[in-house]
Amino acid sequence: MTVPRLVTCHQPVYLPWPGFFHKLLLADVLVVMDTVDFSRRGNQNRNRIMAAGGRPYWMTVPLSLKTSASRRLSDVRIANQDPGLDAEHAGTSVPKWQRGHWNSLRLSYGRTPYWSRYAAELEELYLGRTWTRLIDLNIALLRLLVAWLRIDVELVLASELGSTGAKSDLVLDQCRRSAASLYVSGMHGKDYLQEERFLQSGVSIFYQSYRLPEACTQCSTLPQALSVIDLLFRRGDAAKDALSEGNIPRADIVEALLRAGGPTVMETHATRPSARQSVRVREPHASLTAPAPEAQTSGDGPCSSL
Repeated sequence: MTVPRLVTCHQPVYLPWPGFFHKLLLADVLVVMDTVDFSRRGNQNRNRIMAAGGRPYWMTVPLSLKTSASRRLSDVRIANQDPGLDAEHAGTSVPKWQRGHWNSLRLSYGRTPYWSRYAAELEELYLGRTWTRLIDLNIALLRLLVAWLRIDVELVLASELGSTGAKSDLVLDQCRRSAASLYVSGMHGKDYLQEERFLQSGVSIFYQSYRLPEACTQCSTLPQALSVIDLLFRRGDAAKDALSEGNIPRADIVEALLRAGGPTVMETHATRPSARQSVRVREPHASLTAPAPEAQTSGDGPCSSL
């Protein structure tokens, strides 16, 4: 029996939310979409943490779009202001925004149960070098967070795949080039994915509908969830299991796919918000006309488009 290969695609975002990493738990491969354009409406250069006073706080990486070769994410440059020096780091040269983000994390989470476990690697990332490209920063953070969460997923850059097309065709081409049996999409993929074309190409689709774990209930009423780093500092090794609390496991998706016997469209189903999620198989929708993924709200929270 051939083991299905599950692939998901996403723009590289800054300090992603828990739902992003649940998709990685489901997938074998993440295609990092570094060839799409930067979107000011998204979370490609910003995300939120919980400040020490119990309020959400935006951390934003300053960009220099005017000096970037293009608006493609692989070309977007960071605006590095004059270095900020202090007595503790005298003789070092670190951009002010990097020191500011490190200090925000330290002040917000320095007293959480698992701060000491992750602080050294995080300090090295923020204070140990100067970042000039947004894509390099986001991928470095992504690899670090994947390692902390012990997620076994292969990271592939879309630019390395040589993907072509736009909108749904771009995602489908990335799936083909990464030998996908099934594409794991966010719920807003329903707005633009040409489902019949995926099935004709032998690629199934699963739409993930993510529930925040109980550890994140303090931010569940916010319009956008906090970064997964909040969960890590509060739960440590238990953060990985917390990501899946109340959500579909990979085994259920694979079982439903094998039972279907061929390419199919599946989605998350629950009879009520608190009920256990299950996999529902349905017929593909008719052809859609919708904006390209990079033109939609490409944020990293519950409204993520991919």
